Amino acid sequence: MRVCFISHNSVNYGANQSLLSLIDGLLQKGVQCYVIIPNKGPMMKDLENRNIKYCIVPFKSWTSKDYRLWKRVLRIYFNLFISLVIAVKSNAWKADVLYTNSSVISVGALAAFFLKKPHIWHIREFGQEDHGLSFDLGKRLSMKLIDRLSFRVIIISEALRQKYLQYMSPQKLKMIYNPVHVVSNIFNNSKAEHGLREPRIPILVFIGTIHPGKGQIDAVLAVAELVKQGFQVKLRLVGKADQKYLKHLKQAIVQYNIEENVEFTGHVDDPNRIRNSADIVLVCSRSEAFGRVTVEAMLAGKPVIGTRSGATPELVKEGFNGLLYELGNYQDLAEKIKYLIDHHEKAKQMGANGFEWASKQFAVEKCANQVFDILQEAVHSKIR
Repeated sequence: MRVCFISHNSVNYGANQSLLSLIDGLLQKGVQCYVIIPNKGPMMKDLENRNIKYCIVPFKSWTSKDYRLWKRVLRIYFNLFISLVIAVKSNAWKADVLYTNSSVISVGALAAFFLKKPHIWHIREFGQEDHGLSFDLGKRLSMKLIDRLSFRVIIISEALRQKYLQYMSPQKLKMIYNPVHVVSNIFNNSKAEHGLREPRIPILVFIGTIHPGKGQIDAVLAVAELVKQGFQVKLRLVGKADQKYLKHLKQAIVQYNIEENVEFTGHVDDPNRIRNSADIVLVCSRSEAFGRVTVEAMLAGKPVIGTRSGATPELVKEGFNGLLYELGNYQDLAEKIKYLIDHHEKAKQMGANGFEWASKQFAVEKCANQVFDILQEAVHSKIR
């Protein structure tokens, strides 16, 4: 079986790793994988290391934050043309299935339509809710096209399923959690310490783009509340920053006199070292479609505090592998942090529970088997 993936060549660590992990699993099952990306970028080296053939075709997203009509019209016509180029390349690779790796890409579905080949749409984001994106063709028409042009639509959480059930049949939707590699040197169940390590100032780590949707302000205000109550903690914010939001955060840090308690690391290619330094990992996102950083925290043996929002409650089981707080309620978040600081042994157990649960739930082989079954079904079905 030959599958042509159409994906962004993103600098987003999580987005790249989700696709690469899936490809690794499919390669083990004998699937020949090919990838089309729109530009040069970090994924190229990873594909080359796996000896996977790829090519660059400069397609555009069919979503944007730019509402100007003429820009949208230009993108629509450009993508219609580019989809023909992708169809030619996919045909040259003799692809059996075309596979789109994001809801913000439409050219793979159009290419599959021209070739009369089955198409899988793997949706990994909310779009509007988490990134502020809107479809060039409008939401309802775009949803109809996603439904009409796909053999199956894979979504990565029950939270996403609830959104897409409004627009397409339940039979077409398939929920498959993202695969996440267990990195052996991150956590060793017999030797490493779970959770809080004493005595020293507890370290809180928050990994993710510094953006309003990620909710770093909740973490900053929670630290201010803890310091006010006499608790000394260190918050490390990891990720590239939206400059306007970064300015807002820094103003709050100065206002509450917690400059010594908050550190910005900027973007790091591999956040594992910083994650390993954490006693508690925070996930404060408003609309997390899945939560790769949440799973990676569990695989590092760390207790997680997340929001009761998006897909986070599907991953963080209250009292088992972490705690949940009410979105925007920084006092609630501060109380949950304080609880883990005060209950060292329970924090350790949550870290251990998270490791054991995530290792099984998000195994690469499990995801690859589920996707492989869909691919086989698609290949053996007639295209309507």
